[in-house]
Amino acid sequence: MGFYWVGIIFWGCTIVSLFLFLFSVMSRNSFWMMISGFSLTLPALYFLGSPSLWWIAIAPLIPFSLSFYMKKQTAKSD
Repeated sequence: MGFYWVGIIFWGCTIVSLFLFLFSVMSRNSFWMMISGFSLTLPALYFLGSPSLWWIAIAPLIPFSLSFYMKKQTAKSD
């Protein structure tokens, strides 16, 4: 019964991350982009243990870098 919770948490984090990523891109909000990166970190760490899927572990860097870029753009325009 405990293994089902791992799957629910894993896929829940993945779905929430994708939803927040799309929401933050549409609203151009850097805060939600950063939260999207945090929620993608746990599934990415899971794939880090696989020798052939190590490149998925760098996936949270995409929302984090976009969040930094968005924050920098809003600070520059103010």
